[in-house]
Amino acid sequence: MEHGITERKPYRPNVGAILRRPNDGKILMAERIGRPGSWQFPQGGIEEGESKEEALWREINEELGLDEPENLCTILGAGPPTTYKFPKGTRMARKWRGQRQTLFVLDFHGEDQDFHLDAFEHPEFESFAWFPVDEAFERISALKRRILEKTVEALPEFFGEAA
Repeated sequence: MEHGITERKPYRPNVGAILRRPNDGKILMAERIGRPGSWQFPQGGIEEGESKEEALWREINEELGLDEPENLCTILGAGPPTTYKFPKGTRMARKWRGQRQTLFVLDFHGEDQDFHLDAFEHPEFESFAWFPVDEAFERISALKRRILEKTVEALPEFFGEAA
């Protein structure tokens, strides 16, 4: 019976941000604090009453420390909502089956010094770097790779030759 209960857990609504430099098409990934080599896109849950776009701007602000990110970024499009399951025994798996993530692609019009990873009390990232999309595929966790694949397939015009 326990198995059936687990399967009825909902997927957590989530958004992620692929920031792209228009001049060279490289995309931003951030490395998690205390987990060397653990690269991902800024992302987070959608709060009650929040639109996907509102959650996107909030997460970019909180995780990258971009002040008024809507003035430094232009939304180009969004990939299809894609699910993945949380590994059993993780903190998030207690409440949620996994996440239903929508990755947004945005052009970033600022400079690297606009990022302040320690702007909030509980920072998630210790560093960031810009990568060609093919290298992003190599660095992203296997769990989230399918979301990146579906986003690149849906929006190939924003990913250059790697798409």
